[in-house]
Amino acid sequence: MTADIQQDLADRWRNLMTQWGLPPCVTTFNQLIQAYDQGHRYYHNLTHLAASLRQLDLVADRIEWADRVAMAIWFHDAIYNVHADDNEQRSADWLGIFLDQHQVDQSRIRSVQDMILATKDHNPGPGAYQRSIRVMLDIDLAILGSKPRDFVTYEEGIRREYSFVPNHTYRAKRSEILRSFLARPQIYKFPYFLKRYEEQARVNLMRAVSAY
Repeated sequence: MTADIQQDLADRWRNLMTQWGLPPCVTTFNQLIQAYDQGHRYYHNLTHLAASLRQLDLVADRIEWADRVAMAIWFHDAIYNVHADDNEQRSADWLGIFLDQHQVDQSRIRSVQDMILATKDHNPGPGAYQRSIRVMLDIDLAILGSKPRDFVTYEEGIRREYSFVPNHTYRAKRSEILRSFLARPQIYKFPYFLKRYEEQARVNLMRAVSAY
């Protein structure tokens, strides 16, 4: 982690704790940094965390509950084990324990947990927090609409995270996942991200699928 990213994340965490009316919570911050900085993370790492928070900056003044989306971003990949299928649930549980320790209202906790859980299949679903969930999911998928070079780097990072999977198996499964996004009427749900990333995302995805 570069010093610039470390300082940016520290500042953002401190500001978020203030917005939530919480103490600095330095121990939890350090635990999250250590989690995202694990050596087996080639994409779901501190760079992804920082990039996601910057994406939120672009729309924070256009949405309700930007502070809740920010909290969800911090915890959404807190647990990341490529051999497990409950990472989102465990990440949401960690978030719940953390906020419960500080007597945060349960409905507020659940709203953030819902955002984290929705990143499992990137489907906002029904619910009172759907608009915020859409923003959260669009942020998580922003990489799909990035510049071609950045998209290739992303794909390489995912492959490295799943390096234990045989090539033919990985290619088939990865192609299936990418095709599922292409099959959606809209990849992005929030107007800002739809306009900013949809077209490039489809170009990137089609190029990747053709390579698989």
